[in-house]
Amino acid sequence: MDLHWYLRTLEEVVIRVHSSTFSFKASRLEGLTGVWVGDEKLAAVGIRVSQWIAYHSLALNVTTDLTPFQWIVPCGIQDRRVGSIKGLLG
Repeated sequence: MDLHWYLRTLEEVVIRVHSSTFSFKASRLEGLTGVWVGDEKLAAVGIRVSQWIAYHSLALNVTTDLTPFQWIVPCGIQDRRVGSIKGLLG
């Protein structure tokens, strides 16, 4: 087991939950971390390991006000948007 595997497994859990719960298909985008629906990032995933302790985070946008994301470059990705479950379901 390595860190890359761990990160992709966390993403896979979110992808499977979305696929079984909602009418849209979540997936990965080649070369980018997180969970995506089309070109919208629905969930950010991160891990850190320090002194043999693993920390992980998962930010899932459900009903999030996405207005502040217009003022920054989220996750350093300039050509993609941040989305939410509420926005995708209308």
